[in-house]
Amino acid sequence: MNPQCIIVTGAASGIGKATTLKLLANNHQVIALDISQDGLAELSAENNTNTLSTQVCDIGDAESITAAYDWIFSEHQHPTGLCNIAALQKLGRSDSFELLDWQRIMAVNLTGTFLMCQPLLEHMAKHGGNIVNVASLAGETGIPYDAAYSASKGGVIALTKALAKEYSASRLRVNAVAPGAVDTPMLHLDHPAGIEPEVLATLPRTAQPPSTADEIAELVVFLATNNLPGMTGSIVRMAGAAG
Repeated sequence: MNPQCIIVTGAASGIGKATTLKLLANNHQVIALDISQDGLAELSAENNTNTLSTQVCDIGDAESITAAYDWIFSEHQHPTGLCNIAALQKLGRSDSFELLDWQRIMAVNLTGTFLMCQPLLEHMAKHGGNIVNVASLAGETGIPYDAAYSASKGGVIALTKALAKEYSASRLRVNAVAPGAVDTPMLHLDHPAGIEPEVLATLPRTAQPPSTADEIAELVVFLATNNLPGMTGSIVRMAGAAG
């Protein structure tokens, strides 16, 4: 497989970091974006290679994304792949969920995913490329006390299908991975107060053994680096028995 140039968001931890490491292990050029400067510095220290470039970027901020792309297009070949992995989640009762928390989750998980795609669409349509969005089973089923995250990931699923249809006659492929529970720091968020234990026991994040970040990354890398003309608009579930 020829080395490719691939952007990974949320690259400093969880699925994003696992994806970055697998891409580097396969000799791809990785442009790693994350809001955590310390996390990116640790990633660089652990992977002293000229195939890794890092840039601090807040995926929930349009100006930060624009600045990142200005740097990418000035310093690198045009990327052939994009892995949208950065995400936020906050559990809470819907009757008291803060508007600012809702807006921030939507800005990162959904709007940020779209804004990361936008500058690449025309070039990839002409020259080929893969966009892989990390959605969630929550976007299909809905998770109680997780309305903002569920809604944002449902939007990512719809966005993936819409872009795939819009560019179906081109060389661009847009697919998504929809995991269930994944053993990353996001899985271990505090439960909201005032929720009955029997309700908590039914939530997907507690009711089944979680996948590992490496398992999800394996699928993301496959979709991001393979030329599969007939595969676009697919939502690939990886959720064990819950899928």
